Amino acid sequence: MSNRAPTLNYDRDVDVHFSVDGALLRELGERLIGRPEIALSEVVKNAYDADALHCEITFGSNYIEIVDDGNGMSESDFLRFWMRIGSTHKKNVESSPRFARPLTGQKGIGRLSVQFLGGSLIVHSRSRGRAEPAIKASIDWTKAIKKADLIDATAKARLDGDPPRFAAGAYHGTSLRIEGIGEYWQDAEILQRLAQQIWMLQPPLAGSTKNSESAFHVDVKGLPEDAETVFMDQMNAVLELWRAKITGRIENGRSSGACRVVLEIREPELTGESDSQKFSQVFEVPKGLIDKSSFEIRIFDLKHRQPFGISVKDAREYFEEFGGVQVVDTGFRLPYYGQKSADWLELEADHARRRDLSRLLPPDLNISGAMLELPRTRQLYGVVQVNTGREHRLADNDEADFLKISAGRDRLLDNKAFDALKNVVRQSIDYYATRRLLLKERQAAAEVRRKGSAVDKTTNLKAYVERIASKLPADLAEELRERADATEDSVRATDELAKQQRVMLGTLATAGMAALAIDHELRKELGRLRALIDKCGSKFSKHPELAALLEELETWAKTTDESWKIFSPLMTEESREDRQPYRLRGVVDNAVRSSRRFLEGIMVQRSDISDDIVLPRATASTWHAILQNVFINAVNAQIDVEAPLIACRAELAGKTVRLFVQDRGVGLGISLAESGILFEPFERRLKLSADRKGLGLGGAGLGLTIVRMLAEAAGCRVYFTEPDEGFTTAFCMEWRTNARK
Repeated sequence: MSNRAPTLNYDRDVDVHFSVDGALLRELGERLIGRPEIALSEVVKNAYDADALHCEITFGSNYIEIVDDGNGMSESDFLRFWMRIGSTHKKNVESSPRFARPLTGQKGIGRLSVQFLGGSLIVHSRSRGRAEPAIKASIDWTKAIKKADLIDATAKARLDGDPPRFAAGAYHGTSLRIEGIGEYWQDAEILQRLAQQIWMLQPPLAGSTKNSESAFHVDVKGLPEDAETVFMDQMNAVLELWRAKITGRIENGRSSGACRVVLEIREPELTGESDSQKFSQVFEVPKGLIDKSSFEIRIFDLKHRQPFGISVKDAREYFEEFGGVQVVDTGFRLPYYGQKSADWLELEADHARRRDLSRLLPPDLNISGAMLELPRTRQLYGVVQVNTGREHRLADNDEADFLKISAGRDRLLDNKAFDALKNVVRQSIDYYATRRLLLKERQAAAEVRRKGSAVDKTTNLKAYVERIASKLPADLAEELRERADATEDSVRATDELAKQQRVMLGTLATAGMAALAIDHELRKELGRLRALIDKCGSKFSKHPELAALLEELETWAKTTDESWKIFSPLMTEESREDRQPYRLRGVVDNAVRSSRRFLEGIMVQRSDISDDIVLPRATASTWHAILQNVFINAVNAQIDVEAPLIACRAELAGKTVRLFVQDRGVGLGISLAESGILFEPFERRLKLSADRKGLGLGGAGLGLTIVRMLAEAAGCRVYFTEPDEGFTTAFCMEWRTNARK
């Protein structure tokens, strides 16, 4: 306790002063900041606020030095402001004195952030006024935070008669030398990644002030000479690969409440033009929340060969690290936005939900299915520019809703103003998705008009035959007519089948979207359930009735987890896109494990499968979908069987491999010669009782259709064959060992 603590008595009240523990220095510095790039960005922001033109950051053997050529500090500034924790003097100043820059710092804790980087700090500073003496101060953070009371924490300071030169050789400015940075910061790769984060404090799309006389430059030293040049050249080249660009601007938003958006799509295969195509739209913004903001978002296609000699791999890695839509406050990036973990625009969440319509676009702009055109976060690079200092000054009072920086200075506070900003940025991306879908539909329609449908072509063929029939021998003309009629009948039948297949694929797509949405929600709810169990565990164990309830909750969690595993092999991008020649035994084992929920009580024999047999090259989700559908059919067929069994075996005959899945169920219900019809859409021959249907058993007749479609795409043939003794049904999948790899 502080030695100023008064003595309490019974006769009268006395004034008791609050005391502050020295450990608060760590809470406000290291722990509040949390990440090294944020700590350095705080120091860089202070240089920006001080009207610096240059900020030089040097990584040394055991130190980091940050030097600027800003206004510096006088003796009075140092004592009144720098040594006062939580000073709010910046709130009372609208802009910097020389360049009228809007001030970025408001909390008065930025200088404490350097604790995150090292154990001690040496400060040199000289005010721009030549008559002012220079200041030198040093702080040992490890000693300061151990003080019982914050007012007992000290910095050693004196006037400095021979200060060093500051950034760019200036006689004024501030130098911060952080020592005791530890071995971690001496790793060259770690320093280079940190330097890249510093360079990205001023994103390349952040504005047009770079060439002005008051432009602010950050220079990183202590790395290989070409490191920054290589990084910036690659970054600028990658950013020119965009296929669409969105720009938006809010001007006088406190009175107009509008954001004008311009969209440019540069995809010749969709626009049908060599140049890009532009669209514009005005979106409403609630009045009184945001006065001024602008944004630019670029959308990229990282799947195909890229121009400028940039590999797809390099482009993807770049956007994994620096992509996303970032928020920039007065020229500096807020670290939270654009990071891998941030989905502040909820693009990834809406992809998981497989939304059909936008939540934000007005009805006249909304188009069914357009949200499937939404880009992923890793396909975006964007910058949203705000000025929180200006928004604060224009707000009615401190409690009003306006764009505010969080206490950690890494993000905007979640309030009505932030919601308005987020919504209008997201609206512009949704607008892109609708325009792209319209372009795709228009291009598809033009392609049909250009080529004509198969039915149209056969009609034209018959008309042509009639035109030339009079010039041909009668028997030849009649034969041509008959063949043209037969061709038309065949094409119309094929066209009708294609329509049925489109209906089927629509059904499957809906089921797939629903499965992905269920997966997302199931994982979330399962996490909440497990957290509840952990929370209740110690409290319930002492009470038998509550312990029994906890056991039921644990059983519920286990059952839910087993249910989720049914879908899990289909949910990852790798399982859906990575085509590999998987080993048959491993694929069957995985399918059995993930299907345990509906295979409960049924033995699955799979010992008769050699470890050497390899499937044709396809995705893991393909084989999982095939086997799961076959297993479900076998389970449904054995509902009333006393000893249900599914047996899987494989045989190799020459270059032909066959996988058999057999069961002891009710059989096919038709002859083997007719069994091919079971692979047609909506064909169901298995009869289930009403109570079994009530359990959700038995599908819509699409399972085997899916099996055939996926198997044929993978180069396999599927059919029913004569079962082994003791079994009633045998499904067979057959392929050649030289199938495409």
